[in-house]
Amino acid sequence: MSEQQFDSNEEMYMDWWLQELKSKGYIKEIIHQPKSFVLLEDPIVSRYFTPYKKMEGGKWTEESIMKESVYTTDIKVIWDISAFGLFTTKLYGQKRKKKGQALMFILCQRCDLTQEYYSYIEVKPAFDQNNMTRLAKTNIKWVWDKYKEYVNIVVPEKHFNKTFTPAKYFFTNLSGKPRKINYKNILTLKEFIDK
Repeated sequence: MSEQQFDSNEEMYMDWWLQELKSKGYIKEIIHQPKSFVLLEDPIVSRYFTPYKKMEGGKWTEESIMKESVYTTDIKVIWDISAFGLFTTKLYGQKRKKKGQALMFILCQRCDLTQEYYSYIEVKPAFDQNNMTRLAKTNIKWVWDKYKEYVNIVVPEKHFNKTFTPAKYFFTNLSGKPRKINYKNILTLKEFIDK
């Protein structure tokens, strides 16, 4: 089996966080690049007539004004019930265990034990030089409006600061030296759960 390819370091860091939870049984499945959401199915086309200059007649031309639009989240997580209230919460009606706790929202119409608990995640960097977060927020609104599916925007370092830091993140990828961590709340998974 080939190693997972990531579009960014942030996606890889988030995968480390999720894999650590999966190894402890809080996550059943992690799906990278899950199904796409079709936001605009039919393109909008303009049709106009251009007359010939030196003779009668002309030609009709079609030009695409707006193309189809499809949005794919970075990750879909299928959670185990044991994560409920600790790492996840319902979209409606459940308070967080402590103020500021970073929880993934689970969209569930009937939150009972027979239903699949899942979250969609869009991973973004702390510094977004191309302003892609703004585009993602617009796509997320379309997904909610059309499909009633909630997509979480997650900045890994901010998320780690509010929950726990995955074990792999403590050391750099290439040299294996301790990584400089620029946030204050540095906890392991065990420390977070015990706290």
